[in-house]
Amino acid sequence: FVMAGAERDSVKYLKEHVGPILAKALAAMAVANPPDAIDYLGQWLKVYVEREEAKVLQEQEAAALKKAREELKIETDRIQQIEAEIAAKKDAQDKAVQELLEKLEAEPESFEDSMWKTVVEAAKTYVGATGAYIGLVDEEGIMVGDDKKKALRYTYASEGEETMLNEVLVQGTGVTWAALEPQVPAEGEGEEGAADTECKPKYVPDVTDEDAVHFFRLTRLGSFAAMPLIYNTSLSEDAISALRDAKVAHEKERLRREAEPLAEGQEREPMPDMETPPMKAQQVRMVLCIDTLGQNSKLAPERLAVLEKLCKTASRCKQQSEEAAVRNSADVLVGIEMQREETAQEMQATLAQEEQEMDEELKQALDSLGDDTVADKQKAVRLEKAFKMHGKMLEKMQQHFLALKPLSLVAAPILQVLTASAYFMGYTPDHVTGRGNKPGWEMVKKLLDADFFAKAVALNVRGPRLNLLPEQKLASIEAMLADLDAQKAALALPALEAMFMWLEKGIECRKHDVNMRKAELEEAERRRAEEAETEPQPIDFTGVDDDME
Repeated sequence: FVMAGAERDSVKYLKEHVGPILAKALAAMAVANPPDAIDYLGQWLKVYVEREEAKVLQEQEAAALKKAREELKIETDRIQQIEAEIAAKKDAQDKAVQELLEKLEAEPESFEDSMWKTVVEAAKTYVGATGAYIGLVDEEGIMVGDDKKKALRYTYASEGEETMLNEVLVQGTGVTWAALEPQVPAEGEGEEGAADTECKPKYVPDVTDEDAVHFFRLTRLGSFAAMPLIYNTSLSEDAISALRDAKVAHEKERLRREAEPLAEGQEREPMPDMETPPMKAQQVRMVLCIDTLGQNSKLAPERLAVLEKLCKTASRCKQQSEEAAVRNSADVLVGIEMQREETAQEMQATLAQEEQEMDEELKQALDSLGDDTVADKQKAVRLEKAFKMHGKMLEKMQQHFLALKPLSLVAAPILQVLTASAYFMGYTPDHVTGRGNKPGWEMVKKLLDADFFAKAVALNVRGPRLNLLPEQKLASIEAMLADLDAQKAALALPALEAMFMWLEKGIECRKHDVNMRKAELEEAERRRAEEAETEPQPIDFTGVDDDME
């Protein structure tokens, strides 16, 4: 007997899905021997189905429970990670300010200007701000129409807020100025008519709620705070000079007393303490600004209170650091002043040695030119040799300049000569200008090393110079030295005379070379015109030498 395909499928289906279950049912019925076999079979199958459905439901519930547990674990892990990140962020925020406070408390006289940048970044991190920036009050002010008003110039900014360094906030604009002016007590507070001498922070929880808020860019939601950074500075050339003079006079008097002979049995009187000259102080007003613009979140008052403490600590340390800088600078200058005669003798001896060597080199150089060489070329050789000689002397005196590096401030002639020398050697304003785009000692002293003086020795001032910046041109360098001479330079610093003489000889050599080449071009044009029987044409020196005018 052969079954058709459909019949085979039916048999297969019954064997797989009905046969096993029906066999169990018949086996149970054979054991039970019920009087109504059909009813028993139906009830048995009904119970079987209910049990199978319950089993499936139980498996589904178990699977759902397992999935829920897995999802709960994932969510719990995610929450724990977020909490850990928040805790780590808070720790980092707390650490940023706490470490800075500890450093300032431990080293109150080591505050350098570069630390203001550290204050800015720490403040931004601590409160989770969008940006932080420090403004310095320009007490001289700027012209606004026909009036002169004080202005706030931003000098330090956190990463991403560098555009603030180009901004200026005129007094009377915005809310920041409120943190820079003493507050008048409310009625009933303090003495009548009295004003609080301490400036207070200005806090704006929601910048859209205060119309006076000034936005440098687009209006954005968030909060703003301004913290005063106010201290008295005594760091000035006059203060350093006065203290130096007092110390020098005291030291000379001590040496004089020690040199006096004593009679037998006579005891030397103790040296009286030096009378320290008063330091004239000037108030410096700065302000730390922080905002959450774009975050639409508020700055936490309890964290602002910590920042207020940081600002007061930083201001106090800056004041103490500048007072210490005056004392340290005076001590260095006292040492230099007490060795003035030795330095002068060292310069004379060095100059005499270099002159002897130069005379031999000059004689050889002139001999190689021949007797028929024009006087201008002979002069050029003499000037160049003299310039090189003073360069070698300057290099041998470099230790006197390196001794100035610990100073926070130097006398104006020293800065003038060093700046002019730097420009003469090809350094740019980026190397020498500090705050306010003016020559600054904090930048210039970074140049002072062995390479600087080696470059002075190797400098060639003859031949074309092109693509010069205005500050590097000969006329500008001469103008920088217009009110100086060798005697004034030596008065400011004995070794400065060596640099001034080197620069003076270099300028003289450079001017002679420029004029000589300029004259050659003019003579060539005169001859050309003479041969062509025409009038000489004005010469365009553009592209020939930037020092030709």
